[in-house]
Amino acid sequence: SSSKAKAFFQILGKKSAKYQGNDQKDCHECFVDILDILESEDKEENDIDTCKAVDLFSSEVTSCLTCDNCGLKRSKKEHYNHFSLDLSSNLSESLDQFFHSGAKLEISCDKCKHKTSTQAVSLSRTPQILLLQLKRFAYSYSKRDSNKNTAPISIPPQLNFGNSSMKLSSVVHHIGKTANSGHYTADLLCNDKYEREWPKEVVEV
Repeated sequence: SSSKAKAFFQILGKKSAKYQGNDQKDCHECFVDILDILESEDKEENDIDTCKAVDLFSSEVTSCLTCDNCGLKRSKKEHYNHFSLDLSSNLSESLDQFFHSGAKLEISCDKCKHKTSTQAVSLSRTPQILLLQLKRFAYSYSKRDSNKNTAPISIPPQLNFGNSSMKLSSVVHHIGKTANSGHYTADLLCNDKYEREWPKEVVEV
């Protein structure tokens, strides 16, 4: 209800000054901020390394650099609570672009001092809940504003991600032409009712 939503944002405003007042905020940014607040408070109150709520969304990505001259490998692990993806015709392609391997990077090798390395990116931990953001806005320096890409993207009801099969449960839509205006709506998969109404092959978002 609207009263519960108002009470929620009053509490959120006490946690973060950016949510005080009535200015419109980005939905995805707000959710990520909530995860950060939960994680920070849980660690402080319980003296633990991980927050159970945030851990549901936690992924681990391994980036490996291989020297193009001597073959020296260097690996780095990074944690993600969400993935921001470039827009393409379908979701699998957007994920493939994010996890693309074979890029040539100008990074000096610690061993032979060669100037280039090849990057390989892989998913080393799969989240229980996968949170994806589609980057529909791109800043235009000529217009000094953000342009919105409104092209549809095909999203399968089932998605193979790492060693898990993910089921589409909800989609949040931004309705509006600019990043600074508009409003949000959401489609939610709810028990059998929406399973029967949900398209069997793809969803156009």
